[in-house]
Amino acid sequence: MANTRKQRDDHRHHAIDVFVVANTTQGLLKQFADAAGSGYRDAEERLAKLTPKPWEPWKESGRNEVKAKLDKLVVSYKPDHGTPGAKGKTTGQLHNDTAYGIINFVKDGPSEVVTRKTLSTGNNGWPKTAKHLEAVRDPALRAALQELWHNVADGGKNQAGFVQEAKSPGVPLNGKRQPVQRVRVVQKQTVIPIKDGAGKYYKGYLPGGNEFADVWRMPDGSWRAVVVSTFDANQPDFNIEDKRPHPAAKRLMRLQIDDMGALGEGSNRRIVRVRQMDNSKSGPRVVLDDHNEANVDARITQDARARKETGVKTGMKMDVYSAQKLRRVGFRRVSVDELGRVRDRGPFKS
Repeated sequence: MANTRKQRDDHRHHAIDVFVVANTTQGLLKQFADAAGSGYRDAEERLAKLTPKPWEPWKESGRNEVKAKLDKLVVSYKPDHGTPGAKGKTTGQLHNDTAYGIINFVKDGPSEVVTRKTLSTGNNGWPKTAKHLEAVRDPALRAALQELWHNVADGGKNQAGFVQEAKSPGVPLNGKRQPVQRVRVVQKQTVIPIKDGAGKYYKGYLPGGNEFADVWRMPDGSWRAVVVSTFDANQPDFNIEDKRPHPAAKRLMRLQIDDMGALGEGSNRRIVRVRQMDNSKSGPRVVLDDHNEANVDARITQDARARKETGVKTGMKMDVYSAQKLRRVGFRRVSVDELGRVRDRGPFKS
């Protein structure tokens, strides 16, 4: 018998488990226990033969009946957003652990910062190319590492060869070989600034995540999203009015992780879950997944790696929406109770 692994990329597999349990009797469990403990090599085959058909006589219509129920099933999530400041707690991690030295701070935008990078190999190794070495802050070290990279490349060695030679025998600096394992690099990052005793910004941290995205309708009818970080949302003096994009803007909805939404209407309606919101180079965006999709982050990463290795495009990708795209597809928040019943007021009126 083929040993097929259970598919866990669809949350509805839990419903299939319930169906199997409902069709399992005490007597059947006893037969399974006896067969499994028999010690025979063909125990797995014997277990399969013991499994009865849930419908008698078993027909394709029985399988279709289960499938029809699964197709109608809507997965219910239980978001736990928390309350900023409740009992002195925050609603999440306010910032990442890595500290960045601030070279030039820019409010509400990418600042010029410096951090340390370890020369390493593998999928997350650094540097990947000679271009990455342009970020090394020290000019002399930068030139020496770039020269080493080109020498290693000309010699037919890979990234691992560069990392190894940089560590030993090292790179030529000031007339001698100097082993290099870590370097200081300059980056552009939007950071949470920290002041010293004199009130000068001297280091910063990356925001730990985003708390919510507010979607506003502008006076001209267009939609605009404003993404608020967890750090900002948990500040004692935080006021959402400071984030209003226009004095006459009307807030339509607030979206947080695991909130449910709907696109389209009628038979074309699609129930989705909010998986992510962030500020990209093109502006604020929201990432949506079909309500039944599971392990999406891991699957996208895996498929991207496979696509890079084989060149074959796969079906998994991030389903990204700007505020205007949300408006065009008629997006709105919906609620789904524990029984999977959807409460949907329909698209917003223009």
